[in-house]
Amino acid sequence: MSHAAEVITELDVRAFKYGGCGSLALALHDATGWPIVAAVADDGLELHYAVTLPDGRLVDITGAHSEDDMLLEYEFHADGGAMTLIDTTPQHVRVMSRRYGNPINLAEAQRLVPAVLAQAHADTGRRRGTR
Repeated sequence: MSHAAEVITELDVRAFKYGGCGSLALALHDATGWPIVAAVADDGLELHYAVTLPDGRLVDITGAHSEDDMLLEYEFHADGGAMTLIDTTPQHVRVMSRRYGNPINLAEAQRLVPAVLAQAHADTGRRRGTR
């Protein structure tokens, strides 16, 4: 059995950046214990979930990012409004994901955890945006 990390495809990025981010945040949290954060628009809409590395960077399907880069990435989806990062719980992510019509698919997200962690470690020391 191979222990090589999965390759993250464009389809994976689309699926876990938009809609499946809650599933991936839960899988990363379960694997590492890192806290989950939500990127929240000023109208209360939760636009994205990620986990926080011990050094403060945020990890999602596209790697590790500064808080500012993460907020800038989702600002467009907030119609240019203010964005905030808030700490949240796994239970909250589950409830809100269902409410937003994005059922949790933990098995599919867990498949990508090794590749996402490898990408996050490769991003160490770099500030990178995702635009």
